[in-house]
Amino acid sequence: MFVVLEINPPGAATSNSKLEQVTLPKEIIQNVSGIVMPGQLLAIMGPSGAGKTTLLNSLTGRNLSKMSVTGDVLLNGRLRGRTPPYISSYIQQNEMFYPLLTVREHLMFQATLRLGGKLTYAERAELVENVINKLNMIKCADNRIGSESTFKGISGGEMKRFDEPTSGLDSFMAESIVRLLKYMASEGRTIVCTIHQPSSQVFALFDHLLLMTNGRLAFMGTRDNAKDFFSSIGYLCSINQNPSDYYMNQLALTSNSGSKERVNGICDKYMASEYMTDLLCKIDQSKHQPSQYGNKSPHANQQFGSSPWQQLTTLLMRNYLILIRDTMFIKTELVQFLAYALFIGSVYHKQYPISSDVSNINAGLFMILLQNSMSANPLMCRHRIFCTEMSMA
Repeated sequence: MFVVLEINPPGAATSNSKLEQVTLPKEIIQNVSGIVMPGQLLAIMGPSGAGKTTLLNSLTGRNLSKMSVTGDVLLNGRLRGRTPPYISSYIQQNEMFYPLLTVREHLMFQATLRLGGKLTYAERAELVENVINKLNMIKCADNRIGSESTFKGISGGEMKRFDEPTSGLDSFMAESIVRLLKYMASEGRTIVCTIHQPSSQVFALFDHLLLMTNGRLAFMGTRDNAKDFFSSIGYLCSINQNPSDYYMNQLALTSNSGSKERVNGICDKYMASEYMTDLLCKIDQSKHQPSQYGNKSPHANQQFGSSPWQQLTTLLMRNYLILIRDTMFIKTELVQFLAYALFIGSVYHKQYPISSDVSNINAGLFMILLQNSMSANPLMCRHRIFCTEMSMA
């Protein structure tokens, strides 16, 4: 699968100020074009606020409700449309987990939902074990994930291995994760990721770079071509300096009045360079030669990995595990029912099935039914699970 991206200005953001009742457009990324081929691991780099996350959102078509994006995103030479989850995966900066599940259970549920109809239970379990081994999480595989707001589970570094690559990891683990991504790309996958402050060893693992600054494209191509391009415009990285640090220093916007002119100059020179010309030629060829990657849309004749019934049973099992392990919720519900029982019992004490007490008995039954219906309704007593499910969909 290859991916082509062409985004034209502007992106729009809505002002939330109570004093402003109009929508103020703000350009986030503009005139960004690129192509990623099968087998490539592309690293998107740039200073904070460069538009890296917005670029990934544009590629996947997610989190764009308050933005307007013009341009085309193509998969295998065809317009992307709504990218189905069974041919792609998007791991965002802050991935959400269920704190009460263990690492192995979390991976197993994900494997079942994505691959349930294609693999047997034993094959899915073997796949999960391979992932645990590759991520070096054998010691914490049966530990509950936890979270900052509930209880301490796995460490932040272990949790980050499911998240944005290298963020919050030590240099050894960051290098291991990037090596794993590179190996996955070598199997024919197309992998795009953002990365912050990689070490020189990690940076050397990326063959293809996309450098951004101030919402503009500063360079896209191989790592060696990036060095040649910056050298050709007067920015020569010394042999003892980490190239990624050097690029970030040159592309960073600071309070210095000349920094904006510098980064705009770099972007303008790249747009006029032969590297950009070659990139546009590759994009044009991909549009006219989609047959080498398949004439059909990447979405055609695809089905979800698991059947609707398997999805339902898997989600019910996951919710059941969360419910029985949430001891705080169980204790709260028990105290609430006991208190309510004592209250109702004291109010309607010594009521008998006679005509004078019938109305009181009816009222008591109504109160009992009302309490049971409100407490037993999962949308009422477990609204937080419903909201979490929606946010993780």
